[in-house]
Amino acid sequence: MATSTSTEAAADIIQNFANSVLDYALVFAAVGTITMALIELFKSVFDVRLKYNRDQLEKWMPDNLYPGARMEVLNLATGAMLTPTSRRGFKGFLIGEIEASDVIFDQPAEKVLGQLQAAVNVAMDFPQLYTSVYRFLTNLPVGQEPQGDSKVWLDFARDVASGQKVDEDRARAATQARARLGNLVARKLDAFQNRTQYLWAELNQRAAFVVGTIFLIFVFWPKEGFLSPDFLRAMILALFGGLVAPFAKDVVSALSGLTVKRK
Repeated sequence: MATSTSTEAAADIIQNFANSVLDYALVFAAVGTITMALIELFKSVFDVRLKYNRDQLEKWMPDNLYPGARMEVLNLATGAMLTPTSRRGFKGFLIGEIEASDVIFDQPAEKVLGQLQAAVNVAMDFPQLYTSVYRFLTNLPVGQEPQGDSKVWLDFARDVASGQKVDEDRARAATQARARLGNLVARKLDAFQNRTQYLWAELNQRAAFVVGTIFLIFVFWPKEGFLSPDFLRAMILALFGGLVAPFAKDVVSALSGLTVKRK
């Protein structure tokens, strides 16, 4: 009998704690939903993803080290020469003119990388035509001459394009060099994608924390203001809520399930 009573008491304590936490979790979940909706609206209206992806590509392919490389790869990715075009509609009214490459940048990182991968493949197959991109892909900054595999494949591609005959040994060596360069380029693209996705997720998380915290400060702000004894508690709840708000839905689901089982 004592064991049964102790078990029921423990269950009641757990249930009461779950109910208390659930109240806060519901508030945090609602704030998280509102916060993410506001952030998505802001990103959509002001083309934040587009500008972010463009900025990351500019940092990845700096003009001072690889002049012309970024424009070449964008021309390949878009399939046309880039010219300013006017965007119609509400966003165009706010922002003005955009470039044709925006159709690539205004996408998730994996789709951007898919377009860049296709452009890179063309540049690697025809290095004599897209020398700027080729120099970037093979780590040849301005002023540095090709050597090793990059020189072997570039010289071979130039000779083949000019109609010169090449022997089998040289063709075999060039093919092997192209395969090794392909592995290098694949790792280069993977590193760019991982970095871009990680930073994007990190920026979204920080924005959610800041916006959620500000929203919760207004929610928990005591009527007495700074002089209230609840002021410190409100600030702690706001900071904690801003941190966990994006994940509060999972907490609500788990605690709601616990409540149902308890009944």
